[in-house]
Amino acid sequence: MKITLYNVPEDYRHITKTLGAGVSFSGSPRGEINMVEPTITVNATIIGTYNYAYIDTYGAFYWVGDITVERAGLSIISPMQRDPLTTFAQGVRSCPAIAGRNAQQWDMWRGDSRFQLMQRKNIATIDLGSIGEGDAIIFGYVE
Repeated sequence: MKITLYNVPEDYRHITKTLGAGVSFSGSPRGEINMVEPTITVNATIIGTYNYAYIDTYGAFYWVGDITVERAGLSIISPMQRDPLTTFAQGVRSCPAIAGRNAQQWDMWRGDSRFQLMQRKNIATIDLGSIGEGDAIIFGYVE
């Protein structure tokens, strides 16, 4: 698989990133194949500070946590975390969506005729971790 490494100045919350000139390497997955948080072995000694990558086999962009030179001619890129904003940006932009309503601020007391909100004091926060293809986010409440 071909891995292209970049040094991206933007924050992870930006949808589009300035990629600039990338450096490409040939690599392979290390251990179990995980497309959301892969560990990649690269047959090269990688010198430089790279924080972003594109893996052509997966068709996805990833944030690079660390690059470790295991021995001469062998580097390990891990942890890597998929960047869904850039990976799925074209698909999201091509969706024919219409924003029927919006608000500048959240107001839990605002009445809504189309979506009944109940005044809840015990709201639960659920950390779903990394969101990948096929994952869904479900919101709920605790009484």
